[in-house]
Amino acid sequence: MPVWTANPTGLTMTYRYYVEGETYVLEAFIKDKDNNPLTGVTVNLWVNDLYYLTGETNETGKIRFEGLGAFENGKLTAWKHNYKPALADGVDVP
Repeated sequence: MPVWTANPTGLTMTYRYYVEGETYVLEAFIKDKDNNPLTGVTVNLWVNDLYYLTGETNETGKIRFEGLGAFENGKLTAWKHNYKPALADGVDVP
């Protein structure tokens, strides 16, 4: 288990969805408290309280989930070592 090496600060998370052709796309953007994008943040998408998809943010602090169907009341969780996790609750992709 990794040891915390500093007083952890929180992550900030925003997201958007759009339709590309006939495919739903959900993008999440993760930044630190100074509004800098964070690379390597693990982001999980939960639908109906079941784990759905996971991945890590790229160098721009973005992760892209493709090929989704419509859903309601999803959740996004984001976590990285030495940061407090972030939660986006009530994520809807109509």
